Amino acid sequence: MADSNIQSVLQEERSFTPPAPFAKRARPTAAELEALHAQAEADPNGFWADLARRELHWETPFTVTLDDSKAPNYRWFTDGRLNVAWNCLDVHLTERGHKTAIVFEGEPGDTRRLSYRELHAEVCRFANALSARGVKSGDRVVIYMPLVPEIVIAMFACVMHEFHERRDFFGRRDSDGIGQRNGAHTELARVGWGFQALARRIQFRMIGA
Repeated sequence: MADSNIQSVLQEERSFTPPAPFAKRARPTAAELEALHAQAEADPNGFWADLARRELHWETPFTVTLDDSKAPNYRWFTDGRLNVAWNCLDVHLTERGHKTAIVFEGEPGDTRRLSYRELHAEVCRFANALSARGVKSGDRVVIYMPLVPEIVIAMFACVMHEFHERRDFFGRRDSDGIGQRNGAHTELARVGWGFQALARRIQFRMIGA
């Protein structure tokens, strides 16, 4: 029998107004955000196309904003091509290279901070190490590690050099492509598997690729 006195702690109805100086520095402002909402509602395709052209660097500019030929399976910017690593890292080096890109807090309480410039250097170092090991464009790389900064470094290194990467981390139980550059494929698997189960999965996926 349900207890009517039990209250859910998963519902939060309180609101917290930010300090005025903090709100003043917000980007976008409330007025700008309202204008963006209105623009997106009036012309969704035009809104996202304009944003994609302004905020991302395209190696091959897109001409198709939204491909709805197989609706309800929609695809965005299907004929465009961009470098994910460049848009996430290189683009920030000139003006924001000194700013923090990653803040990592480990279970023992240790903390690590990596600036964009430091992260970019580590990514290049990791990519060069893969190349030195004979890994070339189109190869598949298996990455098996927990949620630490090195997992981001490894992923960017693979994307930067167009390696096909298979990553196993987070204890995730689904497959979800995170990013692509020039056809690089990414996939998540289960960290909880033993090495034999993981080896069988890798072998099966290699055969089916």
